[in-house]
Amino acid sequence: MPIKIKAKDVERWAEGMASQSELPDLIRQLIEGTVDKDQIVDIEFPAYDSVQTPGPDGRLNCKKGNRYIPKGHSIWELSNQSGNLAKQNGKIDKDYKERTKKPINYDINKATFVFVTGHRCTSKHKWKEKIVKEQRNNKNKKKIWKSIKLYDSIDLEHWLGYVSYVTSIKIAKQFLRIVPQGLETLDTYGEMWCYNKNFRLTPELILTNRKNELDKLRNWLNDTPNKIKILTNNCKEAVVFIWAVIKTMPLDEQNSYFNKCLIINNEIDLKDIIHSNQQSILIYTGEDSVAIDYATKKHHILIPKLIDNQKNDNLGNFIKLKPIEENSFEKAMINLGLTKNRIKLLYKKCQGDLSKLKEIN
Repeated sequence: MPIKIKAKDVERWAEGMASQSELPDLIRQLIEGTVDKDQIVDIEFPAYDSVQTPGPDGRLNCKKGNRYIPKGHSIWELSNQSGNLAKQNGKIDKDYKERTKKPINYDINKATFVFVTGHRCTSKHKWKEKIVKEQRNNKNKKKIWKSIKLYDSIDLEHWLGYVSYVTSIKIAKQFLRIVPQGLETLDTYGEMWCYNKNFRLTPELILTNRKNELDKLRNWLNDTPNKIKILTNNCKEAVVFIWAVIKTMPLDEQNSYFNKCLIINNEIDLKDIIHSNQQSILIYTGEDSVAIDYATKKHHILIPKLIDNQKNDNLGNFIKLKPIEENSFEKAMINLGLTKNRIKLLYKKCQGDLSKLKEIN
């Protein structure tokens, strides 16, 4: 079934030492997975080796907000420090007072203060009420924030349910060490498939002498939701073909498409996901299902199929991937630093079939 990240999963991760340096990256991914890129004016969340950078743990400026992300400027403090209620409150108070007393390159009156912890904070509502009351009674109007927000593990659970399936799967695998079954993200799949201990298969190689096929897939991606079949000698290469097409796009477009692309290998997950309000590009590698046609009401559906002597007139909308020609193969492989003799030998063994090329040592 589609992954469901719960508060207890976040809390278990927050107990680990590495979580403190990972938390800024997790929050950045949540923000970028919830707001369109063109709405983000500025975003800065130093993570990992940079987590000790002086100043706020995060800065954000968004043209448009939502239920989790403030509109305009916001200053973020992040902590996975564990401890009892008094210790938690002490950390929140300390960060709040420091950012209020010494604002650096931000106007408190026009900014939102946001505190995030991966632990459960049972006193968050009382703390916020206390701060709102303090601000109301504060005679120094320059020290009054536009708004105050505090998120704990329960809020992060809800936020993770608000992002795309792709973003939640990435976060589950990268941070929470949860590996979903039956679902995979396209960008990770493509990178892994292209790895070879002797050389790396590149998008340029995958797409060489396939311009017509590339153009047809791009047009399909830009069209209204519908299904398309990719005919090939190996279904995995069909999946990597769409990965390669997206990798040729500008970086912002790449991110936008990869955040919608999900590989599904069974009918149960397909049926669950097609009812989501999130428009997705679903690459379905499972058995034939009546759910496929229903899914096209909202989603793009790409179906890899073995050529296997199928009649073209029964296939509907399809792209047939032809083997890569020798001259095109040679030009693409030279860029990988291989000699012409080595390239000719490789082509002789694989005959332009990339799946066979991967198996050559």
